[in-house]
Amino acid sequence: MKHIVASLASFVLIACSPTNSDVKFTPDKGDERQYQILNRTKITVDSGNSNQTNTITVHQLQTYKVTQVTPENHFIVDVDYMRLDNDKSQGFSSTQSADKNPRMHAIFSKGFEFTADLTKGTVSNFTAINKEAWQDILKDRGPEVEQEMKKMFNSSVFLTAIPAKVGAKISLPSYQGKTDASLTVLNVSEKYLLAEIVSQQPETKNSEQAPVKFYGRILIEREHGWLSQLALVINAPFERYGYQGIARSSIIMLPKNRQLGDITKQFDYDRESPAFEYTKQDGPSIEEINKPLTQEQIFKSDTGYFRRKDDILDMVYQHNFPYAPEGKFSLTNIVAKNKAGQTIPISLNPLGGVSYSGDGVTFQSLQQYLLTGWDFPAERLKNVTEFNAKAHYKSGQIVPFTLQLNPTKAVNFEYKDLKVELSPVPNQPLTYLVRSMGETNWLTFRIDGAEGAMMKFSLTDINVPKWIALGEKDMLSRASSMQYKTIMQLTFKKRPPSLTFYINAISDKNDFSKNVRFIPLEQYEKIKNAN
Repeated sequence: MKHIVASLASFVLIACSPTNSDVKFTPDKGDERQYQILNRTKITVDSGNSNQTNTITVHQLQTYKVTQVTPENHFIVDVDYMRLDNDKSQGFSSTQSADKNPRMHAIFSKGFEFTADLTKGTVSNFTAINKEAWQDILKDRGPEVEQEMKKMFNSSVFLTAIPAKVGAKISLPSYQGKTDASLTVLNVSEKYLLAEIVSQQPETKNSEQAPVKFYGRILIEREHGWLSQLALVINAPFERYGYQGIARSSIIMLPKNRQLGDITKQFDYDRESPAFEYTKQDGPSIEEINKPLTQEQIFKSDTGYFRRKDDILDMVYQHNFPYAPEGKFSLTNIVAKNKAGQTIPISLNPLGGVSYSGDGVTFQSLQQYLLTGWDFPAERLKNVTEFNAKAHYKSGQIVPFTLQLNPTKAVNFEYKDLKVELSPVPNQPLTYLVRSMGETNWLTFRIDGAEGAMMKFSLTDINVPKWIALGEKDMLSRASSMQYKTIMQLTFKKRPPSLTFYINAISDKNDFSKNVRFIPLEQYEKIKNAN
């Protein structure tokens, strides 16, 4: 339970007005927002002979509800899902039986509540709704819990005002317990305000411990007045039981309905992919690739399969064509059933999906779901023999476009939600960056005219402090925009006059559907091998 506070990454309640006035938080009674949160902390301790590390990962789905706005603002936080993994001890998941960790289950299954003074920017009366279990926790680690609560729910969360002007800077008197933190507005658009939060004390030779430093980015909804996304990296001294070390935490908070897949498998890397020489991409012609698919090709079978790994449920359907542009596959009306055909209530939160040519022979589509709720969904899943669902598929198509390389300025192209920029790199005459941003449509790997160039991929080019690692930089970039952004660097031996790019676009017209059942993978493979 000493890591209970690390799982309460609640930085959400910042808001602003819909005009160019100051950012202000003015919620209405009944307002609510849902978020997915990933908090990973790596603790490195000097044990004398060597450094020992312990990594704690907390993944949550949370719902924030405004239950009262006058005379005080009262909030309830429901934890819809939680998983805690610890290198050094047994983890915890809301999908498991309460017997695995009764105290954690008792506290988090009921949620939390607190009161906020939006004028002073302070939080008080933070408590678990299960008062008995909460008091039990405070008896064990009361001072530590209360201190961490103050860090998370003080004026750093409820800012009284943020100027909606690029470059505006305000101080955060007690953000994360520090007095030198500041917030700077980076961008203001029609819908969002983007800002960065920074604190970094200078290192001193006489200091026995490294100073606390952190860097974060927040994206705020201008119309509705709630924080949309947040990412924060904290590097701080750690001391316990006479041992000293460093605790490095990374936190990302995204809307619950933003489907980026399993975010626990992202952002944990420290190096970019190396550059390589781009070669001509062989394959079918664009006309052949874009040949319309039929209902029979897309949904020949009425059976797919499901598999579970930890708290993630995959549902996979294999189509009847070897290759095609990636389409959009989705499932609705999902119902779980047992061997007797009875319905088993299981709550699933969609994480996203992908369609791809898995073995070069069969094109398949995958949808991922998170098991949610505190009614032991992992145990319930053991009795599920099949899922019934309505499967939908929108075809993809490849759309080519050509851009002329300009050695002095950027050139741009837009296709529906996709924006592409081709720009020269200063002081590098033969090097260009290809930036693309979109969700529904995206650039493929193929670029005619780039043969022989050195190609290098990057996920972000945002400016962050040098101490931020590459995976953390990617996390901060994701939190800075609602759209997915990729960056490609091309270095030519000789500059070509133009480049032809290819977009994987999702059709607005073709929408195929079929009632499908998903059975366990082992059973599916037996049927497939028998045929």
